[in-house]
Amino acid sequence: MIKLKRLVRPSIISLALFLGACASGIQHLVINPDVLIPSNTLFAGKSINLNTGDLRTAQHMLQIIKEGKAAELVTSQSSLAQLVDNALSSAFKKSGAQLGPTGNNVLNIVISKALINVNQSMMKYNANNSIELSISIDNGLQTLTKSYRSSGKSEGPFKADIAVLERDFNQQLSKLITNIINDPELINFMR
Repeated sequence: MIKLKRLVRPSIISLALFLGACASGIQHLVINPDVLIPSNTLFAGKSINLNTGDLRTAQHMLQIIKEGKAAELVTSQSSLAQLVDNALSSAFKKSGAQLGPTGNNVLNIVISKALINVNQSMMKYNANNSIELSISIDNGLQTLTKSYRSSGKSEGPFKADIAVLERDFNQQLSKLITNIINDPELINFMR
């Protein structure tokens, strides 16, 4: 009986420590918009000075709200403005645009909203995603301003799967960036 206690007690302590380590919260979201734009000539001969800014009041991208507890706030592992800028730059280049500080078309992108809001209870979760990007483009003669929005909802049993929330958010962001690149009004406005 004494030998059994000597084996069981350390095993239980080890198991508790292992499970505690597995239950630790997430550190950062992996945001990586995948914009699938085939090479084309939509912006051939057009030069763009692209500037991207993040004007959200709070920099977290995920908030998990559990009743009676403080909200868990999670940021992306990289600057969201830089990620959006990189995705747009790549897509514009694939479409034939020249990017640089001397571009004829000054395109300012503003991230005004980018949030995954999760209400977590013991048996289920509800998640709402919301992204809003605004553009202002000056072609030297006129200025065009436009907003692009996307939202989504998901729910499920038990705990929210962070990987699924990341995937859904990345798909929404990719779609918004694709909508900007393929917007006929934007294409025709540029000189």
